[in-house]
Amino acid sequence: MSCGAQGSRAEVRYIEEVTPGTPPPTGDMQKLRVTGLGGGVDKSTETPGEIRPDRQVVDEVMLKKEPNITINGRMSYDTWDDFFSAAFFADWIVTDYDSSTNTVDAEEDTGVYTYTFPVGHGINFVPGGKYLIAGFTNAANNGVKTVVSVVGDVVTVEEALVDELAVTDITVKSEVLANGVTQKSFTIEDEFTDVNKTRTRTGLVVGDMTLTLASEAIADIVFNFIGMNVTVQDNSVVTGTPIEPNTNPVMNSGDNVADIIEGGVLQGLVGGELSLVITNNVRGNNAVGSTENICVANGDCDVTGSLNVYFTDWTRYQKFLDNSSSSLRFKLDAPGLGAYHFNIPFIKFSDDEVNAGGPNTDVLANGSYRGLLDPVTAKTVVLTKIDA
Repeated sequence: MSCGAQGSRAEVRYIEEVTPGTPPPTGDMQKLRVTGLGGGVDKSTETPGEIRPDRQVVDEVMLKKEPNITINGRMSYDTWDDFFSAAFFADWIVTDYDSSTNTVDAEEDTGVYTYTFPVGHGINFVPGGKYLIAGFTNAANNGVKTVVSVVGDVVTVEEALVDELAVTDITVKSEVLANGVTQKSFTIEDEFTDVNKTRTRTGLVVGDMTLTLASEAIADIVFNFIGMNVTVQDNSVVTGTPIEPNTNPVMNSGDNVADIIEGGVLQGLVGGELSLVITNNVRGNNAVGSTENICVANGDCDVTGSLNVYFTDWTRYQKFLDNSSSSLRFKLDAPGLGAYHFNIPFIKFSDDEVNAGGPNTDVLANGSYRGLLDPVTAKTVVLTKIDA
């Protein structure tokens, strides 16, 4: 007697759709590195409700079916960039600029630090994003800089600069993602090779994303999708050659995490957990004439998370009591490959508990935050990727 499929031989792959709910007929699907899959189909039904003398129910009528999938994985460099873009409802803005023979100025004027680029430089600087700048003689003007504002060709940054004028051959590199309004949908397939069947879900939109950095743990990432259609067939519905995933090392929540900054202050060690949750509040729309979603509608971008640190003073708790604002930044570093810089520039603490749990235990300040529209950057969350 065969035990059947063991459920562990699934290959997961995806491709971005041009038309939501319609997989491209040809294309190379990208294989994913996953630790687990969840979800399937949410189906609503109703019985006819007929009154019968034999007291039996004759049928169960399907009213709607909605495909969904949960993808669990580990953070590694270059692995989740497409899904980050989908969770942010935005495209990565890639910068690879060389001023060549044109000149760039770096200036400090009463604590305001600016670069002046040549007219028509074409760089789409994103306030709140970080950029790797190189080519100046003075080291203070090089390195990773955080953009505060852009007015014409003048870019203000947070970090200190020194006066250095008319410098040629300045380079600027970065990839920046900020929350937007552009919905992206995917066809995602999980092929169970034990039974040689492929399940295809289309029109999948990221409902929420959770990044969790817990002490003594690997950095975890989870994406939840809802979509429009699901089928099961022998082979992929997309013709092409699946692309093998990268083999970049997974990141841990220890030495791969750096520069945790809350309210402009570098934090000590996080005691329990640091997390970021982006919830898009999407919903499936149905209609008369279809038992499937005809589209997935957008909702608000809700940014929340947790920040649990060893208790050192009452500063953050006072922010919670006063409902005053703060900010949160942290970096995930992949040595030799690059780093992700997360910036939630305007937050408020919805909860902050400081308790002594008992003898021989540490006192932790366990906080929950919500990211809000930042009046300076006009964004709620900004993610920067800078290659090594």
